[in-house]
Amino acid sequence: MEKRYNDSQVKAIGHFNGPCLTLAGPGSGKTAVITERTKNLITKYHVNPSNILVITFTKAAAVEMKNRFLNLMGNGSYPVTFGTFHAVYFGILKYAYHYNANNIIREEQKYALMRELVQKHRLEYEDETEFVSSILGEISMVKNTGVSIEHYYSTNCAENIFRRIYGEYHEYLHQHKLIDFDDMLVYTYELFRERKDILSAWQRKFQYILIDGSSIRALLLLYPQAEVSFSTFQNFRNLITDFNLFFTIRRSDASGQIHCLAVERLDFYVYFLFWKFGSSFAVTCH
Repeated sequence: MEKRYNDSQVKAIGHFNGPCLTLAGPGSGKTAVITERTKNLITKYHVNPSNILVITFTKAAAVEMKNRFLNLMGNGSYPVTFGTFHAVYFGILKYAYHYNANNIIREEQKYALMRELVQKHRLEYEDETEFVSSILGEISMVKNTGVSIEHYYSTNCAENIFRRIYGEYHEYLHQHKLIDFDDMLVYTYELFRERKDILSAWQRKFQYILIDGSSIRALLLLYPQAEVSFSTFQNFRNLITDFNLFFTIRRSDASGQIHCLAVERLDFYVYFLFWKFGSSFAVTCH
């Protein structure tokens, strides 16, 4: 390993099987470590490139990481999957339901629809754009948290009005065969819940998952038995003091006992970017 990597980075790059959590700040070489580790899995451990999934938060970051990886590998074909979690979910839905880009509602179309619904229900507001954004944000939160719409209370309007708007919004999407970005998560989750054979197929394909940023939902959908808890820490100091307090992956076996997640050949690599870490690297692997 080149000397330009410190001991923690070398540990992360050389890690093979089992979960590995890395905490690193901006400018600390996160992309370089991920691309080096991807290369290491292929060249040292002979992992099939098509079994590797690398997820980052933005499309631009995914493109940059893929280009860095290909430059690092030189000549040859290496079909590693790079993308955002939305891109990965949509790819799964394309296989299952034959979706294409025309099935994704455009942002301007979504805002125009919500303006119509707001006007239809004669809601009062000071700034229309801000109010529409806030309503859409609440719809997104309901989908992402999985809370029942009957148990959600809007901060923007009466709960019965919000529920009507929520229903009418989804009825429009359904009638026009459209989905929004939140639906990509919800529909993939529902697909995996109902079709264990499809879930198993994707688990077999993506045996090594490297995640850059806070895109933890990718793991939760591919491995729905995992429980990720972020509620056990009080402040950033706990992150440095004890990683296990911050990030716990658990599953229940048939006896109801809780164990560390140990999916065969699952490789789990996460970066959490907090400015308080500066340019330091901290790694814990199992």
